[in-house]
Formats: sequence, C-alpha cells, structure tokens
Amino acid sequence: MLRVILATFFLFSCNKQSSVSTLDDEVYYFNTPHGVVVDDLNHIIYLSDRGNGYLHSYTCVGDLLSSVHLDEANNFVSGVNISSSSIYACNQQSSSVSILDATSFTLKENIEVTSDVSNCYFDAKNEADCLLYEDEGCYWMVDHCMPPSSSEGLDQCSQYNFGDCQVNSDQGCMWMGDICMMHSSEAPHYIVLDEEAGYWFVTSIMTGYVLQYSIDNNELVGRIKVGDQPALMAINKSQNLLYVSRMMQMTMPNMDMGSTSNDIHSIEYSEDGLSLVEKYSILAPNPHGIDFDGKYIYTISNSSDQIVKIDSETGMTTYTPLRLEDGITGGQEDPSIETFVLKPIACKYIDGNILAVTCQGGSYTSGNLNSYAPSQVQLWNTDSMTLIDRYEFSSSSSAWHVDALEEQNKLFVALSGSGGQGGGIVCLIYSNEGFAEDPLWQKISSDPY
Repeated sequence: MLRVILATFFLFSCNKQSSVSTLDDEVYYFNTPHGVVVDDLNHIIYLSDRGNGYLHSYTCVGDLLSSVHLDEANNFVSGVNISSSSIYACNQQSSSVSILDATSFTLKENIEVTSDVSNCYFDAKNEADCLLYEDEGCYWMVDHCMPPSSSEGLDQCSQYNFGDCQVNSDQGCMWMGDICMMHSSEAPHYIVLDEEAGYWFVTSIMTGYVLQYSIDNNELVGRIKVGDQPALMAINKSQNLLYVSRMMQMTMPNMDMGSTSNDIHSIEYSEDGLSLVEKYSILAPNPHGIDFDGKYIYTISNSSDQIVKIDSETGMTTYTPLRLEDGITGGQEDPSIETFVLKPIACKYIDGNILAVTCQGGSYTSGNLNSYAPSQVQLWNTDSMTLIDRYEFSSSSSAWHVDALEEQNKLFVALSGSGGQGGGIVCLIYSNEGFAEDPLWQKISSDPY
C-alpha cells in the first residue's frame, strides 16, 4: 500500500511546473557523480556519487528525497540499477554490490562479488579462449585448458614497465603510482537486470568476468570470462542475451586503466548460467557506451568518437562519426583512428528512434594546436544516423551516464565534474526535434571537494 501511495504522490508532483534555476541560498556538494537511473513507475531518479560513496534519490522535479552512504571504506559507488522492489549499486573499490529496499531506501544486503575460483577447464573450449585465463594461471595442454596447480607466482604484473602494463591489462594489471600491480579488487562496475527471468548481472572490470545472480536470494548462478576489462552492458530480454562493452582509457590519480580490446560479447543467460554466443570484433577502439533497441546494438567508441550500429541478427556494422560542430566531425571516416575529441561516455536508446549520447569533452590536440570540445549530450536519429541536436554544458561539467523518463520526455544526465566544480545532475526536456532551450532543473556543485 505504501508503494502505491508513493507512486500516486510522485506522479502528481512530477506533473507540477518547476523553475529552471536553483535558488541563491541552495548549496550542493557532489564528488564525481557517475551513474543515473530512472524508476519509471514511481518517477524517482537515483544518482550515484562515485567520489564520496553516496547514493542520492530525487523526484523528477529535482526535490531531494534521501541520501545514503554506501561505501564508507573506499567511497567509490559506480553503476546503479533498479528492480520493482530493490536498488542495486556497485561499490567498485570494495568489490561488493549494495542492495537497498526501494520503498524505505535502506540497505538490505551487501553482496561480495568474487570470481576467484578458476573454471577455465570447463569454459575454455580452445586455445584462444584459454588465453583469457592466463592471469589465473591456466595454460593450454593436449587440447585442454588446464587450471593452475597452485596460486603461487600468478602476479606477473610487477615485471612490466608502463607500456607493457597497459598491454597486459587483460591479466588484471594496472599502473599505480610508478609500478605495475595486480589489482586486488574485482571492481564491479555496472548492473543490468531481467526481473521476469529472475536474474541480475554485474561486470567485474579487473578480473574480466560477467557474473549472474538470482534476484530471489542473491546467490551466484553463473559467470563467464570475456577478459580485458568488461564495462557496461545492454540486455536483450526477449532472447535472454547480454551485450558487453569495454572499459575506456582512463587516467586517475596514481593509476591508469582501460581495455585494449575492440570486442563486444553477446552472452546467453539461463538457469544453467552464462555462455558465449557471439563476439563482434569492430574497427572502433574502446567501445564503451552501449544500448539495444530490439534489433540493433549501439556502442560508442570513447577514443575514436564513433557511433557503431551493429545488426544483432546479421552482424552487419556501420560507423558514424560524432559531430563536434555543424559540418565538423570529432571522429574520422576511418573508425580505427583515435581522435580523443568528444570522448563519448554513454548512450541511451529512446523509443521513437532517438539515441542520446553523452560526451565528456575537454582539451584535445588537432595537428599542432591545442583545442577544446565542450562537454555535451547529443540526440541522434537512429534511422538516418543524423544529428538532431546537442546540448552543451559548462567547461567543468564532464557529462557521464544518462537515462530517460520517456513518458514525460525528460532526459537525466549525471555530470562528473572536474576539479571539484560542475558535478551534479541535470534534467533536460527533449523531443524528436531537439532539446528545450533551458534545463528543467539542475543540481550542480557549488563548492570544490
């Protein structure tokens, strides 16, 4: 009954008019917001604040409902998603997923994400698959992928220099400070769910696994190794398939990370676990953002500024360079060329053949000149693959993940910020002709962290 009352209240409140700007005496504090997801039923927006370990909830007119501190030890909350009764949030540095009650917004359980027992003997069907498990000590011998005889001597990362460390990121190596180290965290990053089938799924960046859990009891059902830092996922519920993207190149204080793979994996899920169906090897590097419209998979190259459209039935792939300005593209005609101009992060397919693409932007090099691309979100027509409109943010905003409340034509963008400024969340009104001139509401950091 309480959930029905809440739904009625939020439906009413979300139809009220909201002022565009915040009041002068309102102060907001964010530290690198990351994930955003919309509860379509109750019209609640959830925002993960990666840098301080908080999860915030808002009404769709921007009223703060509640905040909860999930990761007090490491302050690193990334991907977030919801079912009809629960909220799921990744604690990336603590190797766990927090599950909250959606009605009370209180913690129900922390699930430790672990993939420390090798199943390479059963999962690796050929020598190429076996290579994915090298970081676990597995090796190919007499037509089988053999598990390690012991766990000793598996940390090979310390021998690598910076360049070799990046090349061996698929073995869990990460450059930290001035040495190459085996990352000790599973780094759960992103979650998708199929509530009807009864499963939730999470990517583990540093181990290269995708893991499947039961919604009923949060027990591990299955796992599969795709290697080299899986990042985001899209889900095809009609065919029980996951589409898995790759981690983009990132430089953070004292560490560097990012995948060197161009592969998108198609993975089938069932009560028996996970199995690889297909691997789409695309030309564009660092395919990070990903979504699915029922037939086509859309993925976004963070380094070559490309929208990649893959026919899930035939595998046919097309490439479209993102546009920096009218008549000027960020990406090149050759999708394999890294440009690092707009640096797209995420994409969201919206019914009506619209694809929303968030772009981090920032400084880039063009020839011998240093230039700047504003952080923005772009709307694309997925039939014609033409740009509809763009909305530009402030220079310190750094647009990150995105979700939509489609029945009200509202787009919610998490702004990661830069140097303690510009981070927060913004609500934009959109149509198939473009964006409204001003945001409906926004909550932006007022003070540096």
